Amino acid sequence: VPLNHLPNTSCPPKVLYPLGGQEVFGEMRNRILIVDDENDIVNLLKDHFEYSGYEVLTAESGEEAIKKSEQQPDVILLDINMSRLDGFQVCNRIRNFVS
Repeated sequence: VPLNHLPNTSCPPKVLYPLGGQEVFGEMRNRILIVDDENDIVNLLKDHFEYSGYEVLTAESGEEAIKKSEQQPDVILLDINMSRLDGFQVCNRIRNFVS
């Protein structure tokens, strides 16, 4: 959804903060890692989630995603069809790193 189609409101977006997240100015912000080799998709999702109050990390390759996962995102949105390392391989490597 392009940003110009989002509702116009003067109130900041309401964000729910489950367990985890990053504390910023006394508020918790959830951290999302977006992984996709298509830059347009990454930018669209990044804009949406930042507008909604999330801290957003991005990666355009599996290798970059594995490095950025060290920043302990609360959620990872991971493309399955990527070159070199596909999403399944990235997921397995991150799981091995975490456990």
